[in-house]
Amino acid sequence: MVFYEHEAVERALRETREKWVPLLEGRLPTTDHPDERAMLTAEIRRLRRLLGIFQTEEARRAASRERVRRHRERKQQGNVLRPRKEPPPVTAEAILDELKQQLAFHREIEAKPPDGQ
Repeated sequence: MVFYEHEAVERALRETREKWVPLLEGRLPTTDHPDERAMLTAEIRRLRRLLGIFQTEEARRAASRERVRRHRERKQQGNVLRPRKEPPPVTAEAILDELKQQLAFHREIEAKPPDGQ
């Protein structure tokens, strides 16, 4: 009996999701509010994933090409998502500090007794 109840629930969920996907997709072009568009897009994506409806390979490639194009455009303008960090200058003090840290680490390891003792 429980099997049939689970099957009925799954069928009802699937039918509800199948009903809502086209309704939300129809609503998406009519809204200009960015928050509403983001919410609708996220919900459409979620329902499609749950229904097993995936993008075609060509659509996925087109989206990747568009992301790369936008990234290159931002890069040409000098706007990158993560600006490149300049490495810290190498000075005698920095080298000496690093050596002191390594020496302290090795002394700490040598001071610890081996495992099992």
